[in-house]
Amino acid sequence: MPRYPLFSILLFWSFLAGASCAMLQPTLQLSPLSEEMAKTLQPGLQPRYFAKFMARDVRELPEDTSSQLKTWLGEPIARLNNQFGEGEVFGSGLSRGIGIRMRGAIHFRTPGTYTFQAFSNDGIEMFIGDMLVVSDPAQHSDRLSQEASVEIQTEGWYPVRIDYFQRKGTAALQLFWTAPGSGAMTIVPAEVYGHFP
Repeated sequence: MPRYPLFSILLFWSFLAGASCAMLQPTLQLSPLSEEMAKTLQPGLQPRYFAKFMARDVRELPEDTSSQLKTWLGEPIARLNNQFGEGEVFGSGLSRGIGIRMRGAIHFRTPGTYTFQAFSNDGIEMFIGDMLVVSDPAQHSDRLSQEASVEIQTEGWYPVRIDYFQRKGTAALQLFWTAPGSGAMTIVPAEVYGHFP
């Protein structure tokens, strides 16, 4: 018999209460941009580069306004289908120690379930609205992330943010999806990305 039976019972109920709260957490509702905002979008995603980013996890990227690292905006990135090897990562001018935060919007033409998967080296996180969709944030060699699905209720453009980093060695970043009615993973096409000028 435990020395402190009352404590054990309270601990058990506290664990159950925590688990219940986690299970009852509401699912985030994704909302498309207004038509007025969508009309202003330009092709591609807008990257913000962070130089000398030598952390081992993309979640350590600082805020856009941070003075910790040299940061600048680059030319729009048309799509994510890149095997950089040991060369320059996107238009950063760098092949190592580079963090990137890409912002913009993604277009879902039809309602339904969309499944995403990333192939990356090093880490990546992708958000649609405030929902974390793809997460493989730590330093790693070439590999696929776990698949993640989102349910889209309404056609339209949705806010998207993709954080990525390349520490050293080789680099790669590809983003795949399966759209409703499609049976296979394909690269997310360039025409569904947009950004605000």
